[in-house]
Amino acid sequence: MASSRTIIFGALLALVAVLFQPANQRLRCFGFYRGALENIHGQELKIIPGTPQCEDVHHHLESNLLFLGCQFDDYSARQRWFPGLAVFTDPSGAGDGGIVVVDPTTFKSTRLTLEGFSGPLVTHGIDILSDPSDSSTLHIFVINELPNPLHYVSATSTNSSEKKWRVQIEVFTHVLGSATATHRRSVRHPLINLPNDIYAISPTSFYATNDHHYAEGAMRVVEDLLEQHTAPWSNTVHVSFSASAAAEEGVNVTYALEGIHNNNGLGHGPPSRPDEVLVVDASGGVLHRARRNGADESIELVEAIQLDSSLDNPFWFEDARASSSPGGAGKDKGAYYLAGLAKAAELPKYTHEGALVPSLVWRVKPVKPIEGVEKKVGKWEKELVFQDDGQVLRSASAAVVVEIEPESQGKGGGEGRQGWLFVTGFLSEAMVAVRIDL
Repeated sequence: MASSRTIIFGALLALVAVLFQPANQRLRCFGFYRGALENIHGQELKIIPGTPQCEDVHHHLESNLLFLGCQFDDYSARQRWFPGLAVFTDPSGAGDGGIVVVDPTTFKSTRLTLEGFSGPLVTHGIDILSDPSDSSTLHIFVINELPNPLHYVSATSTNSSEKKWRVQIEVFTHVLGSATATHRRSVRHPLINLPNDIYAISPTSFYATNDHHYAEGAMRVVEDLLEQHTAPWSNTVHVSFSASAAAEEGVNVTYALEGIHNNNGLGHGPPSRPDEVLVVDASGGVLHRARRNGADESIELVEAIQLDSSLDNPFWFEDARASSSPGGAGKDKGAYYLAGLAKAAELPKYTHEGALVPSLVWRVKPVKPIEGVEKKVGKWEKELVFQDDGQVLRSASAAVVVEIEPESQGKGGGEGRQGWLFVTGFLSEAMVAVRIDL
Protein backbone atom coordinates (compact mmCIF):
# COMPACT_ATOMS: atom_id res chain seq x y z
CA MET A 1 0.00 0.00 0.00
CA ALA A 2 1.35 3.39 -0.91
CA SER A 3 2.37 5.65 1.94
CA SER A 4 0.31 8.75 2.75
CA ARG A 5 3.30 10.87 1.69
CA THR A 6 3.35 9.21 -1.73
CA ILE A 7 -0.37 9.75 -2.12
CA ILE A 8 -0.08 13.42 -1.17
CA PHE A 9 2.89 13.93 -3.51
CA GLY A 10 0.99 12.28 -6.36
CA ALA A 11 -2.05 14.43 -5.70
CA LEU A 12 0.10 17.57 -5.77
CA LEU A 13 1.65 16.54 -9.09
CA ALA A 14 -1.80 15.93 -10.53
CA LEU A 15 -2.97 19.35 -9.30
CA VAL A 16 0.05 21.07 -10.86
CA ALA A 17 -0.60 19.26 -14.14
CA VAL A 18 -4.24 20.36 -14.12
CA LEU A 19 -3.42 23.99 -13.31
CA PHE A 20 -0.36 24.32 -15.55
CA GLN A 21 -2.11 24.12 -18.92
CA PRO A 22 -4.68 26.91 -18.24
CA ALA A 23 -1.97 29.14 -16.76
CA ASN A 24 0.37 28.40 -19.66
CA GLN A 25 -2.37 29.20 -22.17
CA ARG A 26 -3.13 32.51 -20.46
CA LEU A 27 0.54 33.49 -20.74
CA ARG A 28 0.43 32.67 -24.45
CA CYS A 29 -2.71 34.74 -25.00
CA PHE A 30 -1.18 37.75 -23.26
CA GLY A 31 1.91 37.51 -25.48
CA PHE A 32 4.54 36.59 -22.89
CA TYR A 33 6.03 33.93 -25.18
CA ARG A 34 5.96 36.16 -28.25
CA GLY A 35 9.39 37.71 -28.73
CA ALA A 36 10.50 40.03 -31.52
CA LEU A 37 7.71 40.26 -34.06
CA GLU A 38 8.11 39.35 -37.70
CA ASN A 39 5.96 41.65 -39.81
CA ILE A 40 3.58 39.67 -42.03
CA HIS A 41 2.13 42.16 -44.50
CA GLY A 42 0.99 39.95 -47.36
CA GLN A 43 2.10 40.78 -50.88
CA GLU A 44 1.08 44.43 -50.93
CA LEU A 45 0.03 46.99 -48.32
CA LYS A 46 -2.24 50.02 -48.57
CA ILE A 47 -3.22 52.67 -46.01
CA ILE A 48 -6.87 53.77 -46.21
CA PRO A 49 -7.18 57.53 -45.55
CA GLY A 50 -10.08 58.90 -43.50
CA THR A 51 -10.38 55.85 -41.23
CA PRO A 52 -8.97 56.87 -37.82
CA GLN A 53 -9.46 54.79 -34.65
CA CYS A 54 -12.10 52.51 -36.20
CA GLU A 55 -12.89 49.73 -33.72
CA ASP A 56 -15.10 47.67 -36.03
CA VAL A 57 -15.66 47.01 -39.74
CA HIS A 58 -18.29 45.02 -41.66
CA HIS A 59 -18.48 43.97 -45.30
CA HIS A 60 -21.86 44.43 -47.00
CA LEU A 61 -21.82 41.68 -49.60
CA GLU A 62 -24.64 42.98 -51.79
CA SER A 63 -23.07 46.41 -52.36
CA ASN A 64 -19.46 45.27 -51.85
CA LEU A 65 -18.85 48.16 -49.44
CA LEU A 66 -17.17 48.29 -46.04
CA PHE A 67 -18.81 50.07 -43.10
CA LEU A 68 -16.79 51.24 -40.10
CA GLY A 69 -17.39 52.99 -36.79
CA CYS A 70 -14.55 55.51 -36.36
CA GLN A 71 -13.39 58.24 -34.00
CA PHE A 72 -12.23 61.55 -35.49
CA ASP A 73 -11.06 63.22 -32.29
CA ASP A 74 -7.32 63.64 -31.80
CA TYR A 75 -5.54 60.64 -30.33
CA SER A 76 -5.58 62.08 -26.81
CA ALA A 77 -9.38 61.80 -26.61
CA ARG A 78 -9.16 58.01 -26.32
CA GLN A 79 -6.69 58.55 -23.47
CA ARG A 80 -9.27 60.63 -21.60
CA TRP A 81 -12.50 58.75 -22.31
CA PHE A 82 -13.01 55.23 -23.62
CA PRO A 83 -15.05 52.88 -21.37
CA GLY A 84 -14.06 49.97 -23.62
CA LEU A 85 -10.55 50.26 -22.16
CA ALA A 86 -11.74 51.36 -18.69
CA VAL A 87 -10.64 54.95 -19.40
CA PHE A 88 -12.87 57.37 -17.45
CA THR A 89 -10.34 60.14 -16.82
CA ASP A 90 -12.15 63.06 -18.46
CA PRO A 91 -15.64 63.01 -20.02
CA SER A 92 -14.64 65.83 -22.37
CA GLY A 93 -12.89 63.11 -24.37
CA ALA A 94 -16.31 61.88 -25.53
CA GLY A 95 -16.78 63.42 -28.92
CA ASP A 96 -16.48 63.18 -32.65
CA GLY A 97 -17.35 59.65 -33.75
CA GLY A 98 -18.80 58.75 -37.12
CA ILE A 99 -19.70 56.12 -39.71
CA VAL A 100 -17.33 55.64 -42.64
CA VAL A 101 -17.92 53.78 -45.91
CA VAL A 102 -14.94 52.35 -47.82
CA ASP A 103 -14.97 51.07 -51.39
CA PRO A 104 -12.67 48.01 -51.36
CA THR A 105 -11.95 48.35 -55.07
CA THR A 106 -10.83 52.00 -55.04
CA PHE A 107 -9.72 52.11 -51.36
CA LYS A 108 -11.46 55.47 -50.98
CA SER A 109 -13.43 56.38 -47.86
CA THR A 110 -16.53 58.52 -47.32
CA ARG A 111 -17.63 59.79 -43.93
CA LEU A 112 -21.42 59.78 -43.77
CA THR A 113 -23.29 62.87 -42.66
CA LEU A 114 -25.45 61.86 -39.68
CA GLU A 115 -28.86 63.46 -40.15
CA GLY A 116 -31.03 63.99 -37.08
CA PHE A 117 -28.17 63.18 -34.70
CA SER A 118 -26.39 65.77 -32.57
CA GLY A 119 -23.81 63.66 -30.73
CA PRO A 120 -21.49 63.19 -28.99
CA LEU A 121 -20.63 59.78 -30.41
CA VAL A 122 -18.01 57.45 -28.90
CA THR A 123 -17.94 54.49 -31.25
CA HIS A 124 -17.24 50.88 -30.33
CA GLY A 125 -18.79 47.83 -32.02
CA ILE A 126 -21.21 48.22 -34.95
CA ASP A 127 -23.31 45.99 -37.19
CA ILE A 128 -25.20 46.40 -40.46
CA LEU A 129 -28.39 44.81 -41.77
CA SER A 130 -30.09 45.03 -45.14
CA ASP A 131 -33.72 46.03 -44.86
CA PRO A 132 -35.82 42.90 -45.56
CA SER A 133 -38.29 44.86 -47.69
CA ASP A 134 -35.93 47.30 -49.42
CA SER A 135 -32.52 46.07 -50.57
CA SER A 136 -31.33 49.64 -51.16
CA THR A 137 -31.68 50.51 -47.46
CA LEU A 138 -29.21 49.52 -44.77
CA HIS A 139 -29.74 49.63 -41.01
CA ILE A 140 -26.60 50.54 -39.04
CA PHE A 141 -26.32 49.85 -35.31
CA VAL A 142 -23.57 51.73 -33.43
CA ILE A 143 -22.53 51.43 -29.78
CA ASN A 144 -22.18 54.87 -28.19
CA GLU A 145 -20.19 54.95 -24.92
CA LEU A 146 -21.24 58.21 -23.29
CA PRO A 147 -20.50 59.80 -19.91
CA ASN A 148 -23.40 59.51 -17.48
CA PRO A 149 -24.92 62.97 -16.81
CA LEU A 150 -26.21 61.65 -13.47
CA HIS A 151 -22.58 61.09 -12.39
CA TYR A 152 -20.94 64.13 -13.98
CA VAL A 153 -23.30 66.67 -12.46
CA SER A 154 -21.16 69.61 -13.53
CA ALA A 155 -17.64 70.43 -14.64
CA THR A 156 -16.51 70.51 -11.01
CA SER A 157 -18.73 68.00 -9.17
CA THR A 158 -19.71 64.34 -9.48
CA ASN A 159 -22.23 62.01 -7.88
CA SER A 160 -20.35 58.88 -6.81
CA SER A 161 -23.58 56.92 -6.26
CA GLU A 162 -24.11 56.88 -10.03
CA LYS A 163 -21.88 54.99 -12.47
CA LYS A 164 -19.59 57.03 -14.73
CA TRP A 165 -20.83 55.73 -18.07
CA ARG A 166 -24.20 55.51 -19.83
CA VAL A 167 -24.01 53.45 -22.98
CA GLN A 168 -26.69 53.40 -25.65
CA ILE A 169 -27.10 51.99 -29.13
CA GLU A 170 -27.63 54.45 -31.98
CA VAL A 171 -29.75 53.11 -34.85
CA PHE A 172 -29.40 54.68 -38.31
CA THR A 173 -30.78 54.02 -41.78
CA HIS A 174 -28.64 54.53 -44.86
CA VAL A 175 -29.61 54.48 -48.53
CA LEU A 176 -26.79 52.74 -50.38
CA GLY A 177 -24.87 55.14 -52.57
CA SER A 178 -25.87 58.21 -50.58
CA ALA A 179 -23.58 60.27 -48.33
CA THR A 180 -25.93 60.35 -45.35
CA ALA A 181 -27.29 58.18 -42.55
CA THR A 182 -30.51 59.12 -40.78
CA HIS A 183 -30.81 58.60 -37.04
CA ARG A 184 -33.87 56.47 -36.20
CA ARG A 185 -33.54 56.42 -32.41
CA SER A 186 -31.29 55.64 -29.44
CA VAL A 187 -31.77 52.43 -27.45
CA ARG A 188 -30.87 52.43 -23.76
CA HIS A 189 -31.56 49.91 -20.96
CA PRO A 190 -29.86 48.99 -17.64
CA LEU A 191 -29.02 45.50 -18.93
CA ILE A 192 -27.05 47.04 -21.82
CA ASN A 193 -24.25 47.92 -19.44
CA LEU A 194 -20.77 47.46 -20.94
CA PRO A 195 -21.50 46.51 -24.56
CA ASN A 196 -18.63 45.69 -26.87
CA ASP A 197 -20.27 44.43 -30.05
CA ILE A 198 -23.62 43.98 -31.79
CA TYR A 199 -25.25 41.21 -33.83
CA ALA A 200 -28.18 42.63 -35.80
CA ILE A 201 -31.20 40.34 -36.19
CA SER A 202 -33.88 42.62 -37.64
CA PRO A 203 -34.42 46.38 -38.04
CA THR A 204 -35.81 46.37 -34.48
CA SER A 205 -33.76 43.71 -32.66
CA PHE A 206 -30.16 42.76 -31.98
CA TYR A 207 -27.79 41.00 -29.59
CA ALA A 208 -25.21 42.97 -27.60
CA THR A 209 -22.33 41.67 -25.51
CA ASN A 210 -21.55 42.96 -22.03
CA ASP A 211 -17.89 42.03 -22.06
CA HIS A 212 -17.05 42.78 -18.41
CA HIS A 213 -18.79 42.54 -15.07
CA TYR A 214 -16.36 45.07 -13.56
CA ALA A 215 -15.97 48.34 -15.43
CA GLU A 216 -12.71 49.45 -13.82
CA GLY A 217 -10.32 48.93 -10.93
CA ALA A 218 -8.47 45.91 -9.61
CA MET A 219 -11.36 43.49 -10.13
CA ARG A 220 -11.50 44.33 -13.84
CA VAL A 221 -7.82 43.36 -14.08
CA VAL A 222 -8.56 40.14 -12.17
CA GLU A 223 -11.47 39.44 -14.51
CA ASP A 224 -9.18 39.76 -17.54
CA LEU A 225 -6.48 37.55 -16.01
CA LEU A 226 -8.83 34.70 -15.15
CA GLU A 227 -10.62 32.48 -17.67
CA GLN A 228 -13.80 30.57 -18.42
CA HIS A 229 -13.66 28.23 -15.41
CA THR A 230 -12.79 30.91 -12.89
CA ALA A 231 -14.52 34.11 -14.09
CA PRO A 232 -17.58 33.37 -16.28
CA TRP A 233 -19.05 36.75 -15.35
CA SER A 234 -20.08 38.37 -18.64
CA ASN A 235 -23.14 37.91 -20.83
CA THR A 236 -24.94 38.65 -24.06
CA VAL A 237 -28.40 40.23 -24.11
CA HIS A 238 -31.18 40.17 -26.68
CA VAL A 239 -32.72 43.58 -27.35
CA SER A 240 -35.95 44.46 -29.14
CA PHE A 241 -37.35 47.95 -29.50
CA SER A 242 -40.24 49.90 -30.95
CA ALA A 243 -40.28 53.03 -33.08
CA SER A 244 -40.52 55.24 -30.00
CA ALA A 245 -38.21 58.26 -30.10
CA ALA A 246 -37.21 58.24 -26.42
CA ALA A 247 -34.08 56.18 -25.69
CA GLU A 248 -35.56 54.15 -22.83
CA GLU A 249 -39.10 53.73 -24.17
CA GLY A 250 -40.31 50.61 -25.94
CA VAL A 251 -37.14 48.65 -25.13
CA ASN A 252 -37.26 45.01 -24.04
CA VAL A 253 -34.06 43.21 -22.96
CA THR A 254 -33.50 39.60 -21.89
CA TYR A 255 -30.39 37.52 -21.22
CA ALA A 256 -29.49 35.39 -24.24
CA LEU A 257 -26.18 33.95 -23.01
CA GLU A 258 -24.77 33.94 -19.48
CA GLY A 259 -21.82 32.39 -17.72
CA ILE A 260 -19.05 33.22 -20.19
CA HIS A 261 -15.68 34.88 -19.72
CA ASN A 262 -14.98 38.26 -21.34
CA ASN A 263 -17.84 37.90 -23.85
CA ASN A 264 -16.55 40.45 -26.35
CA GLY A 265 -16.92 40.33 -30.14
CA LEU A 266 -19.93 38.92 -32.00
CA GLY A 267 -20.08 37.81 -35.61
CA HIS A 268 -22.38 36.25 -38.21
CA GLY A 269 -21.84 32.91 -39.89
CA PRO A 270 -22.44 32.38 -43.62
CA PRO A 271 -25.88 32.58 -45.29
CA SER A 272 -25.98 28.76 -45.31
CA ARG A 273 -25.86 28.84 -41.49
CA PRO A 274 -28.11 31.82 -40.66
CA ASP A 275 -28.44 30.81 -37.00
CA GLU A 276 -24.69 30.74 -36.39
CA VAL A 277 -23.36 33.26 -33.89
CA LEU A 278 -19.64 33.81 -33.38
CA VAL A 279 -18.86 34.63 -29.74
CA VAL A 280 -15.37 35.69 -28.65
CA ASP A 281 -13.71 35.45 -25.26
CA ALA A 282 -11.31 38.33 -25.86
CA SER A 283 -8.61 38.01 -23.23
CA GLY A 284 -9.01 34.21 -23.19
CA GLY A 285 -8.30 33.98 -26.93
CA VAL A 286 -11.30 31.73 -27.61
CA LEU A 287 -13.65 31.76 -30.59
CA HIS A 288 -16.95 30.08 -29.72
CA ARG A 289 -19.13 28.76 -32.48
CA ALA A 290 -22.69 29.12 -31.20
CA ARG A 291 -26.27 28.59 -32.30
CA ARG A 292 -29.11 31.05 -32.04
CA ASN A 293 -32.47 29.71 -30.91
CA GLY A 294 -35.08 31.78 -32.70
CA ALA A 295 -37.87 30.60 -30.42
CA ASP A 296 -36.61 32.41 -27.33
CA GLU A 297 -33.56 34.22 -28.83
CA SER A 298 -31.18 32.36 -26.51
CA ILE A 299 -27.65 31.47 -27.66
CA GLU A 300 -26.15 28.02 -27.13
CA LEU A 301 -22.38 27.48 -27.30
CA VAL A 302 -21.40 24.62 -29.62
CA GLU A 303 -17.61 24.58 -29.96
CA ALA A 304 -14.63 26.43 -28.50
CA ILE A 305 -11.58 27.14 -30.69
CA GLN A 306 -8.48 28.24 -28.78
CA LEU A 307 -6.04 30.74 -30.31
CA ASP A 308 -2.71 31.94 -28.91
CA SER A 309 -3.49 35.65 -28.53
CA SER A 310 -6.19 37.99 -27.37
CA LEU A 311 -9.02 38.33 -29.89
CA ASP A 312 -11.69 40.84 -30.76
CA ASN A 313 -14.41 41.05 -33.42
CA PRO A 314 -14.77 37.85 -35.51
CA PHE A 315 -15.53 37.58 -39.23
CA TRP A 316 -16.49 34.67 -41.49
CA PHE A 317 -15.33 34.86 -45.10
CA GLU A 318 -17.93 33.16 -47.25
CA ASP A 319 -16.50 31.54 -50.38
CA ALA A 320 -19.19 32.18 -52.98
CA ARG A 321 -17.19 30.21 -55.54
CA ALA A 322 -16.68 27.06 -53.48
CA SER A 323 -17.47 23.74 -55.11
CA SER A 324 -20.65 22.16 -53.81
CA SER A 325 -19.73 18.73 -55.14
CA PRO A 326 -18.64 15.92 -52.76
CA GLY A 327 -14.97 16.13 -51.93
CA GLY A 328 -14.81 19.77 -52.92
CA ALA A 329 -14.09 21.06 -49.42
CA GLY A 330 -10.38 21.47 -50.18
CA LYS A 331 -11.23 24.22 -52.65
CA ASP A 332 -13.55 26.02 -50.24
CA LYS A 333 -11.76 29.11 -48.96
CA GLY A 334 -14.39 29.81 -46.30
CA ALA A 335 -12.71 30.63 -42.98
CA TYR A 336 -12.93 32.68 -39.80
CA TYR A 337 -10.68 35.73 -39.55
CA LEU A 338 -9.93 37.13 -36.10
CA ALA A 339 -7.98 40.27 -35.24
CA GLY A 340 -6.19 40.71 -31.93
CA LEU A 341 -3.23 42.09 -30.03
CA ALA A 342 0.13 40.38 -30.34
CA LYS A 343 1.18 41.44 -26.83
CA ALA A 344 -1.99 42.12 -24.88
CA ALA A 345 -0.13 42.17 -21.55
CA GLU A 346 1.29 45.54 -22.56
CA LEU A 347 -2.16 47.04 -23.17
CA PRO A 348 -2.01 49.49 -20.20
CA LYS A 349 0.82 51.42 -21.86
CA TYR A 350 -0.94 51.54 -25.23
CA THR A 351 -3.11 54.48 -24.27
CA HIS A 352 -0.04 56.75 -24.21
CA GLU A 353 0.29 58.80 -27.36
CA GLY A 354 2.87 57.40 -29.75
CA ALA A 355 2.97 53.95 -28.12
CA LEU A 356 3.23 51.08 -30.58
CA VAL A 357 0.48 48.45 -30.37
CA PRO A 358 1.53 45.20 -32.08
CA SER A 359 -1.32 43.48 -33.87
CA LEU A 360 -2.16 40.29 -35.71
CA VAL A 361 -4.90 38.47 -37.62
CA TRP A 362 -5.59 34.72 -37.52
CA ARG A 363 -7.22 32.64 -40.21
CA VAL A 364 -9.08 29.65 -38.77
CA LYS A 365 -10.23 27.14 -41.36
CA PRO A 366 -12.10 23.86 -40.83
CA VAL A 367 -10.16 20.75 -41.79
CA LYS A 368 -13.40 19.10 -42.89
CA PRO A 369 -16.67 20.67 -44.12
CA ILE A 370 -18.86 22.28 -41.48
CA GLU A 371 -22.01 20.16 -41.48
CA GLY A 372 -24.13 22.57 -39.46
CA VAL A 373 -23.95 25.17 -36.76
CA GLU A 374 -25.08 22.64 -34.15
CA LYS A 375 -22.24 20.18 -34.86
CA LYS A 376 -18.63 20.41 -33.75
CA VAL A 377 -15.87 20.34 -36.35
CA GLY A 378 -13.08 19.41 -33.98
CA LYS A 379 -10.00 20.02 -36.14
CA TRP A 380 -8.98 23.45 -37.41
CA GLU A 381 -6.11 24.93 -39.40
CA LYS A 382 -4.82 28.06 -37.65
CA GLU A 383 -2.53 30.48 -39.48
CA LEU A 384 -1.25 33.99 -38.93
CA VAL A 385 -2.05 35.93 -42.10
CA PHE A 386 -1.12 39.38 -40.77
CA GLN A 387 1.23 40.62 -38.07
CA ASP A 388 2.59 44.09 -37.41
CA ASP A 389 4.94 45.46 -34.77
CA GLY A 390 2.84 48.60 -34.40
CA GLN A 391 4.70 50.77 -36.90
CA VAL A 392 2.07 50.37 -39.63
CA LEU A 393 -1.05 49.48 -37.63
CA ARG A 394 -1.48 50.54 -34.02
CA SER A 395 -3.85 47.89 -32.61
CA ALA A 396 -6.16 45.47 -34.43
CA SER A 397 -9.74 44.84 -33.35
CA ALA A 398 -11.48 43.79 -36.58
CA ALA A 399 -10.61 42.34 -39.98
CA VAL A 400 -12.59 41.40 -43.09
CA VAL A 401 -11.64 39.80 -46.40
CA VAL A 402 -12.87 40.85 -49.85
CA GLU A 403 -11.95 38.50 -52.68
CA ILE A 404 -10.10 39.95 -55.67
CA GLU A 405 -11.63 39.03 -58.99
CA PRO A 406 -9.29 36.80 -61.06
CA GLU A 407 -9.00 39.31 -63.89
CA SER A 408 -7.87 41.94 -61.38
CA GLN A 409 -5.21 39.79 -59.78
CA GLY A 410 -3.88 38.36 -63.01
CA LYS A 411 -4.40 34.78 -61.94
CA GLY A 412 -6.90 32.03 -62.52
CA GLY A 413 -9.11 30.36 -59.94
CA GLY A 414 -8.26 27.40 -57.76
CA GLU A 415 -5.27 27.67 -55.48
CA GLY A 416 -4.19 31.02 -56.95
CA ARG A 417 -7.13 32.96 -55.57
CA GLN A 418 -6.42 36.10 -53.54
CA GLY A 419 -8.22 38.66 -51.45
CA TRP A 420 -7.72 42.00 -49.73
CA LEU A 421 -7.52 41.66 -45.96
CA PHE A 422 -8.71 44.91 -44.34
CA VAL A 423 -7.56 45.38 -40.74
CA THR A 424 -8.48 48.19 -38.34
CA GLY A 425 -8.02 48.99 -34.66
CA PHE A 426 -9.46 51.10 -31.87
CA LEU A 427 -6.17 53.06 -31.55
CA SER A 428 -5.05 52.97 -35.18
CA GLU A 429 -4.35 56.02 -37.32
CA ALA A 430 -5.96 54.30 -40.33
CA MET A 431 -7.25 50.98 -41.58
CA VAL A 432 -4.79 49.00 -43.68
CA ALA A 433 -5.33 46.55 -46.53
CA VAL A 434 -2.98 43.74 -47.51
CA ARG A 435 -3.20 41.30 -50.42
CA ILE A 436 -3.21 37.68 -49.22
CA ASP A 437 -3.67 34.22 -50.69
CA LEU A 438 -7.03 32.75 -49.76
